Amino acid sequence: MRQPAFFPLIPHPPSLIPAFLDRTLYGNSLRAWLVTALAFAVAFALLFLVRRLLTRRFAAVASRTTNVFDDLALVLARRTRIYFLFAIALVVAIRFVELPARIGVLLDKAVALVVLLQTARWATGVIANTHDEALAVREWRRTRRCCSPITGPVRVALPAP
Repeated sequence: MRQPAFFPLIPHPPSLIPAFLDRTLYGNSLRAWLVTALAFAVAFALLFLVRRLLTRRFAAVASRTTNVFDDLALVLARRTRIYFLFAIALVVAIRFVELPARIGVLLDKAVALVVLLQTARWATGVIANTHDEALAVREWRRTRRCCSPITGPVRVALPAP
């Protein structure tokens, strides 16, 4: 009777994969870099999905209500950019490797710049949303009319905000 292929007669030679994963690159093993890449991919995917979920939920809530806060949350979620998610995922992933001090400082400055850009984007969104809301209220007050059975359409004087 013939022996199956998964049960060979001679022992396997030692695997080359562990030796390959122990090679170093920038002071870290290849195994550490693979863990870093996996952590980056998982963090980025989670951040992307959370942004997408929040955008859809806030859009659903904002369409049903007249509240200003859910409209503002929707604006902030929509104005969150991919480069910001990328930077946050990179910060999470870098925790798994030891980088030279020079590269670490450079990464810190790059992430700080991305955070400032995203904060500016959010701030302009808040200002634009507040301005649009104020214009909508002003237009509503300007065009609001009541009908009187005696005089017909009458402009209603409302106090200034």
